[in-house]
Amino acid sequence: MSKYFKYIFCLAVLIILPEFREDQSELAKTRHDIARENDDLAKCKVLSEDTRAFSEKAMCQAFTQQNDSCKTFAEQKPECAPFLNSPDYAETKYNCSVTKNKSKHCDTIVREKLWYSKALEYKDNILISSIFKLINIDLNDDWGEMISRLEFKIKIAIVAPMDTKKEFYQGVRMAIEQINQEGGVLGRSLEAVEYSKHVDVDESKEIAYEVIENTSLVAVIGAQTSEKTKPVTKIYERGGIFNLITSATNMDIINADMQYTFRMIPNNIGMAEKTAVFCKKSGYKKVAVVTENSAYAEELSNAFYKSSVEKGIAINYFKNFDKRKTDFAGIIGEMMTRKVDVIYFSGRYNAASKFLIQLRNMGVQSPVMGTESLDAANFISLAGTSAEGIVIPSIYNEKLNSPEHTVFLDLYKKKYGLNPNALAVQGYDSVKLLVMAINELKTTIPEEVASIGHFEKDWYGASGKLTFDKENGIKKDIYFKKLHLGEYEIIDY
Repeated sequence: MSKYFKYIFCLAVLIILPEFREDQSELAKTRHDIARENDDLAKCKVLSEDTRAFSEKAMCQAFTQQNDSCKTFAEQKPECAPFLNSPDYAETKYNCSVTKNKSKHCDTIVREKLWYSKALEYKDNILISSIFKLINIDLNDDWGEMISRLEFKIKIAIVAPMDTKKEFYQGVRMAIEQINQEGGVLGRSLEAVEYSKHVDVDESKEIAYEVIENTSLVAVIGAQTSEKTKPVTKIYERGGIFNLITSATNMDIINADMQYTFRMIPNNIGMAEKTAVFCKKSGYKKVAVVTENSAYAEELSNAFYKSSVEKGIAINYFKNFDKRKTDFAGIIGEMMTRKVDVIYFSGRYNAASKFLIQLRNMGVQSPVMGTESLDAANFISLAGTSAEGIVIPSIYNEKLNSPEHTVFLDLYKKKYGLNPNALAVQGYDSVKLLVMAINELKTTIPEEVASIGHFEKDWYGASGKLTFDKENGIKKDIYFKKLHLGEYEIIDY
């Protein structure tokens, strides 16, 4: 029976999967159409708010009346000869034609978008017109007045657990607030739709489906672990939504074939190689590697191992541990029998904090290197004084001297009363990059916005210069920080 069941199951998958993919493709098409419609409405809104448009409209109305009058018996009207022979007649006629077509187009799409569009067909009906006036709607208003009643924002999904990525949300919200205060983007304000619960891999996929089913969303900015990010990138790709990954560093998450997905942080290979270079320059010759058995930590530790050996650094101890492990006494005791200059710990903040506390309680004062994921308030809080002196790689340099960083730093300190970290700058820069792409390309259509990731150009954010590479990843400086008195400080090396 089990054999037949497998055949039936495979057949069902073959039947259902194309339909599923078609549904995903349909969502992408709908998202594209909605974005294009909203872009058109935004252009109309900008036009309606342009003071020059009113004078041009009045001028064109006068020009059209005169032109219509001169179509008949022009020779009997003295004013027609100078009017028709004017050197700017042809240009004015063309410009007025363009203005008229724009106005007609805007009138059509605005009326279609209004919830009471059907009632406009009965605007001459006194009863219906009076009823709408009771709710402050004049059915005789022109499209320029009607469009002010429409609200169409540029909506982006923000996906990250609030309990561990609070600073990320602070950076995102600050960027959105700043952009909206400066007038928004292409005549619209930004709005974040937040998915902030701490979830497992399956729930993360459910959130991804929820995001792509919301076809009003044009982009998603995520700050999840590599394990949770990998399965959702394919969902976002099929849903046709521009996807910026800010914290997942595993190599197999993205590739050059992806159209909508880009990474805002260097990958594990880049992080590991830079860490090995730091160890070499610091004079460390013998290293102990302790790594969590997760895809993220193992890829990092293996890359660090390979790069270290290539640079002549000896790995005197290498140990994997289960990510649920809480007692590290055995590993620490075993490691103490080996002579090492530094300990490289590859893992998330929960395990790292427990390891460091037990390490220092057992009297081991060896320097410790960690990963970029430890640049978080949760880790510093949990590890306490045991984390003092730990060194980690980071994409954020708080001493960076650039206009973009100065604005970010001043705003963040004023708003939150704290120094920002890498999570905060990643959230801020991702929103800014999205807005830069929309402004530069004059559209919110995800397919067109995503093309910015294939441009051969540098972009400067609060974290410094960045450039997308051919693999949809990013080229970005990596710094090193040392924890001192509860705060990370940049190391010059």
